[in-house]
Amino acid sequence: MLFRPGHIERRYIEVPHGASWAEVTMKTSAVPTAKTFEMGDFCKFSFSAAKSFSFRVVSSQTLELVISQFWPSGTGSHETASVDFEVVLHGIKVNEEEVILDGSDAPVRIDAETLLVFEELAPVALLNKIRVPYRPINSKIIALSTDRDKLPSGKQILALTLNYKIKLEDGAQIKPHIPLLNDRIYETKFESQFYMISDSNKHVYSIGDAYPSSSNLPKGEYILQLYLRYMFLSEHKPWMRVCILVCFNWSFL
Repeated sequence: MLFRPGHIERRYIEVPHGASWAEVTMKTSAVPTAKTFEMGDFCKFSFSAAKSFSFRVVSSQTLELVISQFWPSGTGSHETASVDFEVVLHGIKVNEEEVILDGSDAPVRIDAETLLVFEELAPVALLNKIRVPYRPINSKIIALSTDRDKLPSGKQILALTLNYKIKLEDGAQIKPHIPLLNDRIYETKFESQFYMISDSNKHVYSIGDAYPSSSNLPKGEYILQLYLRYMFLSEHKPWMRVCILVCFNWSFL
């Protein structure tokens, strides 16, 4: 197909059952100068060339491919180019999306199958992360401001602060995971959540909310403070206020 300045090409593909990733190959010809095309990512072509890249797809859904010439392509922005692309769908279904090994359990079995075509599979296991659960070392619950944090019904919004102590013998990349709270916004009973990781000098290394991120920490001791807002905390039993577990995924540096 010919791409002129401002041309956008859209293609819709029905992803078959069992497909899990797609490989796209773009080929350019009749390109007098270097050009940059955009399709989610930017692909720069120096004259006539071919490039391939892959991405995940969702089985039994519709895939939309949009290709356009990136506008700041220098002098090539005003020239016509011939672009062809090929999409090949692949699929390997695995019964375990996340594999967690527990030393007290039996070996974990992983089943893989393909529903589309024959695929070459070369399994590799890289054990470079550990998951460690922590209990809070202390907790504190207070009533927030009566002016700002009081509902029309008269119920008072409360705040719960939980502190977790972390000690690293070596530098590591850690990511806090709170099973009770993470990846939940509207379907959780808690109003909001916020965490902060700092050292003994109050230097803040990381902050986050329902969608935690990884951070690199050097050797040392740290405190993770978890803050929760909720209007029914006082109605729960005391042990429920202090037993929110935090799991840390460690990747050693």
